[in-house]
Amino acid sequence: MKLKIAVCDDDLQWSERIRQSISEYMCHVNQQCDIQVFESGEELCGAFHGSHSFDIVFLDVDMDEMDGMETAEMIRSRSNQVTIVFITGVVEAAPRGYQYGAMRYIMKQDIEELLPECLGSFLKQYSGMDVSFNIKFLTGMENVNLSQLVYVESKARKLCYVFADKVLELYDNITTAQKQLEPYGFVRIHQSFLVNMKYIQKISSYRVYLTTHKDLPATKARYQEVKDQFFEYIEYDSEG
Repeated sequence: MKLKIAVCDDDLQWSERIRQSISEYMCHVNQQCDIQVFESGEELCGAFHGSHSFDIVFLDVDMDEMDGMETAEMIRSRSNQVTIVFITGVVEAAPRGYQYGAMRYIMKQDIEELLPECLGSFLKQYSGMDVSFNIKFLTGMENVNLSQLVYVESKARKLCYVFADKVLELYDNITTAQKQLEPYGFVRIHQSFLVNMKYIQKISSYRVYLTTHKDLPATKARYQEVKDQFFEYIEYDSEG
């Protein structure tokens, strides 16, 4: 699923820098996106036609005429679903920004450092929605709902996509699958296994126990990282 992203900043150098940072991160995690750049709050609001206009908006505070706060207020009057991230050099405005349900408030000088974490958190939130991909398996093209995919297993040159009721195979490597699926709540537990954390029941003694009554090995090198990612996932899930 392609994300729709808006960047709004009247400084064209900064808007391009933000756009490039977003594009690089999304490319890194293999997430398709459409990024639109706006030079004013008025222009952005003019393109906002409803709750599905954009998935996430990166918004500068200090703009002429309609500033970032006024723009956020206008956006919220039209949609409570869109995620708002303020990116600016005005730290004093942060408390006011959160009244519009902003996900983050990032200082411009910290953009390269903090934007990846922000986007990663957003994608974890986004993974709670129904996300699907069209994937070409050996048996033909299939629309895969990621919420129904339990895990991926690598066998020689094949990948096995394991669901509760079926297994689909294709020729590919697990590193490619990892880049595609990690933003949506999947964790690499072993050189041969990539697991949907939605289906993890517990992790113990270098085994990952699934709600489907299957258990898989976790390598010692990945074990602590897998546990940390899973605990972060369930903590976020319980808060959401």
